[in-house]
Amino acid sequence: DEDDESAEDDDESTVEDEDEEDQEVLVKMAFEKLAFAIAESGLTAAEAFAEIDRSGDNLIDAPELQRVSKILQEILCLPSMLLLL
Repeated sequence: DEDDESAEDDDESTVEDEDEEDQEVLVKMAFEKLAFAIAESGLTAAEAFAEIDRSGDNLIDAPELQRVSKILQEILCLPSMLLLL
């Protein structure tokens, strides 16, 4: 019984590890696409941040992030769940 439980735990942790690795790859791809889109627009990173930071408080709050997430989802064709990471 203990061997069976141990094998099931190993299987579950392997699946979770693979899911985490897949998420990390997707996040990396999203940031690479974002960086490319910013570069193509001719903006510097600071200028792009300033465009996102509508309130000018040098922070990206929830509404600003939500707005950017919607734009990125449309432009980069990313799944919405990825953008919440």
